[in-house]
Amino acid sequence: MRILFVTYRFFPQIFGGEQKAAFEMAKYLVFHGHEVEVWTFNAFIGNRRIPWREKYLLRNRIHVVYFDSVLDLSSNITNALSLFKIASIYHYAIKKLNTFDIIHIHGYRNPLGQLIAHIAIKEGLPYIVTLHGSFPRRSKKFLKIIQDAFLGYRMLHRATRIFAISSLEKYILIKSGFRSSKIKIIPIGIDVVEYQKKISVIKKGFLKEKINANPDTKIILYLGRLHPLKGVKFIVSGFKELLKRKDDYPNLLLVLAGPGKDYFKKITKNLEPKIREKIIYIGTLTETEKLQALMDADLVIYPEKFNVYGIVPLEAAFCKTPVIVSRSNYVYRIVKKGKFGLGITYGDIDDLIDKITKILSNDKLRKKLGENGYQYVLKYLNWERIIKKMEMEYMDIVSSRI
Repeated sequence: MRILFVTYRFFPQIFGGEQKAAFEMAKYLVFHGHEVEVWTFNAFIGNRRIPWREKYLLRNRIHVVYFDSVLDLSSNITNALSLFKIASIYHYAIKKLNTFDIIHIHGYRNPLGQLIAHIAIKEGLPYIVTLHGSFPRRSKKFLKIIQDAFLGYRMLHRATRIFAISSLEKYILIKSGFRSSKIKIIPIGIDVVEYQKKISVIKKGFLKEKINANPDTKIILYLGRLHPLKGVKFIVSGFKELLKRKDDYPNLLLVLAGPGKDYFKKITKNLEPKIREKIIYIGTLTETEKLQALMDADLVIYPEKFNVYGIVPLEAAFCKTPVIVSRSNYVYRIVKKGKFGLGITYGDIDDLIDKITKILSNDKLRKKLGENGYQYVLKYLNWERIIKKMEMEYMDIVSSRI
């Protein structure tokens, strides 16, 4: 099949889970013998923007067309929408769209995806949308409300299929008025082949070396964006109380990794020096460094109060590191089913301290949780298994057009 992916960002400038998932999906579809082309906005290599031209061929045989944008990719989406060279993109899409068997749009508030969906509707072409958890609106920003009302809802209502990444996301969509029959659950997977290659050559001790910690130091790791919605302040508050109440962990450190240095400074500036020195911010990590950190950590905490999915606990599980997650977050259902971590009530510091202590004080439990996680991800959340399910949905759409 000739498959078109439409995503706001793509390789080499992959910022978040949505773009990473789209890249891995495309890679595995190519492994399965399909031709995959990606339409996206032009990214930067260093200070140089990738120019728009007919097609780039990546080393993993994914074809990419980078459309011109006059703004940096980190700019506000809605502002960027008014400045994209819409006429050129529209003309190009009109000529090319009907040459694909499948049109697959990634992301909900994706201006390029919304434009392509509009053209597909006009031309009578079927298309799929994977939301990647972007449908729930966490803020009441006026521009988001307008974008949803005039573009987003129409794109979803007219889609041939909507791929929800969890049963919770499907439930939210149904409650919002979308037909259950066209919503299919296609979760985000783990690239176990790539991870196994990297893990096999990774040297243990990277994280402790990076932060100059003693070999017997125990590390609690938070990996992700440092932002008020992510629950990082809750972890810091819990860690502070843990150190005050217990003297069992003289060599315990909390390591925070991810973008958000200013927020880190904000939530730690009033801490006592002896506590502040045990909370270490190491910034954004590369993919390999992230795996090294997950392997070296004794425990990973993913405290976000609400999300329809969560990839970090699954990556930690594959690295055989136990996790603590909020029960109100959908990923807790996966953690509970796979028996590779413990749940907490968001905001309950006593509960957080209790679960941290339970895992760190019991090496046998910690190893068992780690092994459970590895086996669960390997069996149920590898891309090979997920892509086969996705291919079946593709084939159903293609056969209905014949």
